[in-house]
Amino acid sequence: MKPAHARPVVLEDYEGPVSRVRSMAALAPVGGTGLIVVVAMPTSAVWALIRQIRDRMLAFAWVPLLLCAVIAIAMTAGPELLARAHRSSRVHRP
Repeated sequence: MKPAHARPVVLEDYEGPVSRVRSMAALAPVGGTGLIVVVAMPTSAVWALIRQIRDRMLAFAWVPLLLCAVIAIAMTAGPELLARAHRSSRVHRP
């Protein structure tokens, strides 16, 4: 007999029965036992992680902007610089 697989259930607003702290939790079956495990993380910790991810993203937001600026400059100035270099190499030959 093949065991049934159940997906975890996520609870956005879970209150711990002992700590009475608001948390984000997931309920999942423990294979072959008929029991369910609860894994909870306090909401304050979840928000702290979200703030940390946001801060890291903002710290490196300048990288794609700089890359786009360099590409735009190369695309607009590049052909003119190549043409100028080509003209000057023909003029200076003895």
